Amino acid sequence: MSCGFTASIELTNIQDTILSSAYLGIQDSLPETVPATVITEDGTAPITTADPGQRIIKGDQVVLRAKNDDGTYSYVPYVYYNGSWQSADSVPLQYSLALTNTISDVLTVANAKDSIQAYNIFTNLLVSKTAITDQLAAAKAFIKNLKVGSGTGIADSGFRFRAMQDMDENGQPLSEPVFDIFYGDKQLFKVDIDSGEICFGSSFLYQPQSDSIRTKDGKTVIRSDGVIEAQSLVTHNATLDGYLVTNDVPFQIACAGNFGAKDGNLTLISAKNISSITRDDKGIFTVKLSNAPWVLCHALSGYNYIDVQIVGNSHDTFSNGFQNVQILTDNWVRNYVDGRLPTKTINGSLYAQLTYMTVYCCDNNNDAYYDPVECQFMVFITETKVFQ
Repeated sequence: MSCGFTASIELTNIQDTILSSAYLGIQDSLPETVPATVITEDGTAPITTADPGQRIIKGDQVVLRAKNDDGTYSYVPYVYYNGSWQSADSVPLQYSLALTNTISDVLTVANAKDSIQAYNIFTNLLVSKTAITDQLAAAKAFIKNLKVGSGTGIADSGFRFRAMQDMDENGQPLSEPVFDIFYGDKQLFKVDIDSGEICFGSSFLYQPQSDSIRTKDGKTVIRSDGVIEAQSLVTHNATLDGYLVTNDVPFQIACAGNFGAKDGNLTLISAKNISSITRDDKGIFTVKLSNAPWVLCHALSGYNYIDVQIVGNSHDTFSNGFQNVQILTDNWVRNYVDGRLPTKTINGSLYAQLTYMTVYCCDNNNDAYYDPVECQFMVFITETKVFQ
């Protein structure tokens, strides 16, 4: 796969602006401006008051010469812009390019001690339309075929950035444009001119057709809708805010807790996503959730139910260890949600908000309730959907 990018800048307007202006030479004072037109007494058509060749127009250039204390001269380029003479470095590029072009000879003018030398430099390089045109043509070629850095694409050669349209950095013709960044022989960035794919390093790329970032072997895909596809995933201390789906079954941990109620005295040991636990009666406790999730409902005999599972360990005796195992169950196994939980319709489906649940600590026959010495539990919800 070949990656590339076409880069060029059109300089025609800059060239036309410079070539239509005039260079007025080196002078000891800035030339006075002359109005190009005046209005006749009757307010009719304007008439010319000066020879067009003598008018000062936007873009005209002059070099102001000033004598220094040591007898040498300083030379400062000016451009006529917006009705006044302004230093060349304060006007737009197209009006200052002729005077601020990065030509080594032009740059020596600032240090010129001989006015003849300065005059010859500006006369030969700036007044000459041919010279300016040649410089613009060279700038075009440079911008179309750009290389930055000392790298050659070989190991340990350093950094290299290329934006080449028709020739490489060695002046050899290219079969197609190239746009890439290398460090030594390691590819950091590259654009495929044919597909528009953007390569990051040697393994990852952005694919515009699918609007996704993926590995070249397709084993990892990050989609624009927020879905990540990967053949395997290893995480450490991952935080999930939502649902897990396995075998097409979505589930979520709603809450977890640890409490004891020996002799009816409730003690909350730890809690996750639980705002409170209260003892309603012997072996019966109400658990209220801090961040209540929405659970998909299913209908049965005209009522709506939700699937909530509780798992854990509960014992009502401690003697040489915890003894007399209890069964944990919750009210939503048998209670419908209508009138008990907040509900709302999302994308055509009814959801109930699990704000609370009742936990029962009972014996194996589920015919007697016991206060646990300690109860450790975790609550899962299923048949849920991710929604916005």
